[in-house]
Amino acid sequence: MDILRTIGILGLVVGPLLMVGFVHFCLRKIRATTERMATKEALQQRFFGQLSHEVRNPLNGILGATGLLMSSDLTPEQRETLAMIRGSAQGLLNLLENVVDYGALAHDKLRLHPEPV
Repeated sequence: MDILRTIGILGLVVGPLLMVGFVHFCLRKIRATTERMATKEALQQRFFGQLSHEVRNPLNGILGATGLLMSSDLTPEQRETLAMIRGSAQGLLNLLENVVDYGALAHDKLRLHPEPV
């Protein structure tokens, strides 16, 4: 009986120590995972910001140039070609804005402003 009693007492002492160690291990894993997720989120936000800037500026340049050209004397064929270029650039700009909005929505950064319809 003395051996069983000793094992029981040893279990009562070692058990909580093992539990504390296990909880500490789990907390370290959770902290490391949280830090990795925060880093990933920051990288994604930076990527979307750079994508937006690097693509939006040239598209706005194309839209501005086509707008200026449309106000000049053009043949119907030239006007049609410029309208196609302008429509394509506007479509790309809308697509880019949707991608950026999706990224913001995925990171809870998108703010909706209701407007009457």
